[in-house]
Amino acid sequence: MAILICGAPAGSGPLFVSDLSHCRLDLRQVELSTAAGVPTSLQPLASVGGLTAAEVKAAANLAAAEIQAGKNLPGVAKILGGGNTSAVGADTTAAVFDGALYPADKLKQLVPYLEKRGVNVYGTTGNPRFDAKWDGTGTMYLPENPTALQVKHELSHYLDFKEKLNAADDIRSGVQSFVDMGRVGREEAVLNRLQNNRIWETLNSAEKNFSIEYVNRLKKEQGK
Repeated sequence: MAILICGAPAGSGPLFVSDLSHCRLDLRQVELSTAAGVPTSLQPLASVGGLTAAEVKAAANLAAAEIQAGKNLPGVAKILGGGNTSAVGADTTAAVFDGALYPADKLKQLVPYLEKRGVNVYGTTGNPRFDAKWDGTGTMYLPENPTALQVKHELSHYLDFKEKLNAADDIRSGVQSFVDMGRVGREEAVLNRLQNNRIWETLNSAEKNFSIEYVNRLKKEQGK
């Protein structure tokens, strides 16, 4: 989420935002994200014409806390630069269902693989999540010790996103195609990928049930 734009002082290392003096709130990105239907901690502020200093500080603290959560995943803590407004986000659950952990060595390989393809990886203490951005890049949020299901779920979102981009005439159209899938469509596509992948046979019954019922619940909520 690039709603807080931060610049590190010259010559400094990675910026973990404890000092907000180098940060500003990008209200335009908040507005665009909200217009695209993206859940965000700043959504209540999007319709406000002018923010007070207290509101900006509160909003910045929320965003800074999310950014700082990146330090929970060694080797992948980063600060997201400006200009990458989220088009849509897809998240699952932090519950692990006693599932097998994703191998640490593979996780270390996965991070640079995704980064080379325009996807930054952050640590999170919240739900795993993949955010698609209008410029064709993305952001993935994973717990410090993610399960195989959590990683494969978010990777499936990424693969669907790239599939839409590759099939489109231009990046904007590809991102819009991913957005147009709708939440149910995106989660159903992930379930299909999981069920047709060898990982499905390695999941325990609780993980399988969650994956299926998650889609069913979303369908029911939308009257489908």
